[in-house]
Amino acid sequence: MLTDDLLTSGRIEVIPPEDALPTVALKMLIVRSSAGIVRVRRLVGFLVGKVGRSAG
Repeated sequence: MLTDDLLTSGRIEVIPPEDALPTVALKMLIVRSSAGIVRVRRLVGFLVGKVGRSAG
């Protein structure tokens, strides 16, 4: 896999949870004409699953 190759070559490294940066709010602006595009919906679904929903 590409990720394994990058890890092996040292181009990226795993960040342990204890070294992670503090969380920040994520806001998205999606143009109405793009809202129906499958890739956009998948990205939003992925981010909501990873980040969750926040008020605001």
